[in-house]
Amino acid sequence: MKKILSKDHMRRNLQRYSKFNITGFFKTRKGKFGDNWIFFESYLEYDHLNMFEYNPAVKLLESQPVSNNYMWRGRKHFYTADVGTINISKTSSSVEYKEIKPSSALEDDKESDRFEKIKSVYAQAGYPFEVITEKDLLPEQSLNNLEILNKSLGGLDGDSPLIDDALTVLSHKITLGESLQVFDALSLDTRALSYLLYNQLYQFDLKEPLNTNTLLTRNIT
Repeated sequence: MKKILSKDHMRRNLQRYSKFNITGFFKTRKGKFGDNWIFFESYLEYDHLNMFEYNPAVKLLESQPVSNNYMWRGRKHFYTADVGTINISKTSSSVEYKEIKPSSALEDDKESDRFEKIKSVYAQAGYPFEVITEKDLLPEQSLNNLEILNKSLGGLDGDSPLIDDALTVLSHKITLGESLQVFDALSLDTRALSYLLYNQLYQFDLKEPLNTNTLLTRNIT
């Protein structure tokens, strides 16, 4: 742990603009203190953040969480991970750190060797570290669906009584079109339906475009 430094000591300066990419803030509901905004520097980072947010195993999500010093090729270097997550399964929990890079960056032997060194430093401190790329992303249609649902949530969270209302009126299996008709007839907030889908309380085929014929299946008892 001696090589792992607190976030307050990070030296990395985030680049605010790139003509080749987008930058912005991603709203996570899995921050340490509830809602947090995570700065992203590329389409690739944005898509990965959306996947982490959607993944029920990821319970906490943080940007630029910790930094470390490491010796590489005779010089001292400073590194800050892009993302930190706390993952929880039925049997265990783990803290993991990730760098988000295009796969082309790893084709450079020097860069690949550098990240192997960084990985070993994190391993010595007892933490998994990995570089994730566009090859780890869901299919494009799935990412589009996640973006639509996430943006449709607005400020709704799991404590809202609207969620219980939605669960009460929807049958075990129902199409998206039928669900919207029910919500309209009862004057319910459709953000609750987006919440059910994004948080996988109802499942659907994520690889297919969302439309009125999309079949939704309850995923809780």
